[in-house]
Amino acid sequence: MGPLHFTGESGRLECDYCGSSFNTAEIEALYGEKEANAVEAAQNAAEAEQAIADGSDWDTSGLSEDWGADAGSIKAYCCPSCGAELLCDATTAATSCPYCGNPSVLPGQFSGILKPDFVLPFKLSKEDAIKALKKHYLKKPLLPSTFSKANHLEEIKGVYVPFWMYDGEASGSAQFHATQVHTYTSGDYEITETSHYDVRRAGSIAFEKIPVDASSKMPDDYMDSIEPYDYAELRPFSTAYLPGFLADKYDVSVEDSRNRADRRCAGSLADALETALPAMDDTAFAVAQQWKDMDCYDFAGSGFEYACAFFGQAKVFEAIGRQAMYINTEEWLHLNFFVNHPEKIGTMIWAAEDNKADSRTLETIGYAKQLGRPLAIVTDREMPDETQAAVFVIPKAKNVLAESLYNFVPACLVFGYLMTMLGERSGRGCEGPWSFSKGAACVRQSEIVMVDD
Repeated sequence: MGPLHFTGESGRLECDYCGSSFNTAEIEALYGEKEANAVEAAQNAAEAEQAIADGSDWDTSGLSEDWGADAGSIKAYCCPSCGAELLCDATTAATSCPYCGNPSVLPGQFSGILKPDFVLPFKLSKEDAIKALKKHYLKKPLLPSTFSKANHLEEIKGVYVPFWMYDGEASGSAQFHATQVHTYTSGDYEITETSHYDVRRAGSIAFEKIPVDASSKMPDDYMDSIEPYDYAELRPFSTAYLPGFLADKYDVSVEDSRNRADRRCAGSLADALETALPAMDDTAFAVAQQWKDMDCYDFAGSGFEYACAFFGQAKVFEAIGRQAMYINTEEWLHLNFFVNHPEKIGTMIWAAEDNKADSRTLETIGYAKQLGRPLAIVTDREMPDETQAAVFVIPKAKNVLAESLYNFVPACLVFGYLMTMLGERSGRGCEGPWSFSKGAACVRQSEIVMVDD
């Protein structure tokens, strides 16, 4: 059988010679048999060599089996196609035979605790990668010709890199000094009044599947630069995805990778607080001034941004105690679109560029502007021509796990400012009609009923 390779476009393993294709289950069964045969062949070859050595009259006393420091880093395997011996790095899990070119998954490298849980299959073929690289080179006129020569491009190889994935949580806080300047005339005097505010913000963020590469041969900054990874494309691990590509097993333990995962959590949070908050502060203050006399507030988002809309409503209740509603962007067009006095409804819409509902969200923004809604847009794209709405441009997340924190920062800022401007206290300060809730008494004093099923 000719060599097989995994094709991202079809999601199957294909043969270049006869055009046959197979699913991963079929190939797993085949590779199980081939691996057993390869192990048996290696044992037989070793026994044959020993038998020849035992019956030989040649003097082999000068030969040494001591590989020194290299002994632990080199392993020998038999090619299951042509039988040639392959010498490989101890961490190599898949390679190609230099004699027959057949892709080989090395026996035993993914057994027991070394077996990964998931694999992110390649989407591009080698031809697609070469085409993209050539297109990139066209924009680099001063690039040395060595880089763009055909024989150099043909050396492109796909490599599967092992990763650990961590779950965790990080929290942090930031403090700012803010001022509001008001200038007015009184008689012959021009008076400038400056109000000073101590602005405090805190946040926490939960992380899932923080990727940390587990190969010492791969530079960490290279791996970080190609994030974020599309976890929706993760598949249960199978060696059937490996033919046609190089692959390593991990040589950096989960314990040794933990500190880097911790640093990535803390770094993502710090970047979010340091970069996003100051950049959006002026916009948030201007929106708060415009919205302080609004009757109510609308928050709309789709997909992963729907949770941000919910959070916006909750922030209104907590900070200023006015009416608010969160809603899916599509439903907004069928319901909230018809509410009277649109000019008195502060409206915040989330519009991430990679949201699958992006085209519908942009329509919603257009209709909200036609209605005269006081509008704020939270997006990760530049909108330099937008004049009818306040735009919060959040940084594109280096890691998708930080995206939610970036997204709800604008609502925190706007209604934090509004709470100060209106003289409100968080949760009404548990005063007046809310005095009975002080210290969560309304929860602690509630009746507890045990229900026996």
